[in-house]
Amino acid sequence: MTKTRVWKYCCDFCGKRGLSCGHMRQHELSCTANPNRHCRMHKHFSQTQPPMAEMLVVLAPSLPDRGIAQLRKLTANCPMCILAAIRQSGLQKFDANREPIDFHFEFKEELAEAWQRINAATVEIECEELRREICSGL
Repeated sequence: MTKTRVWKYCCDFCGKRGLSCGHMRQHELSCTANPNRHCRMHKHFSQTQPPMAEMLVVLAPSLPDRGIAQLRKLTANCPMCILAAIRQSGLQKFDANREPIDFHFEFKEELAEAWQRINAATVEIECEELRREICSGL
């Protein structure tokens, strides 16, 4: 029988666990519970990532849409940043004094749509570069 000790790494923000230090370090940098997170999806968008404090200010339970429309505009409709703002606002958590707020945000669907937009834009850029190469060779 072989007995092996292994290190287990845990995210300081959300508690996610893993056996790879590098993967967990990368996760912590972009964890949606990290107030100083770096969004990895924003490198695909033309806008820069807004500070978390700005994203949290626009969420308001008193608004009919809970501030989601303004948050979408601020984040360039980035599903990762929207999820991080909702999660860090604490408005979805159960509290005995109030009901949790439903933001009508479907993360999986919005993430799939964002990747479709990113992939379509990438293909368009590659096609345009190919057209330029062909035309310059004529």
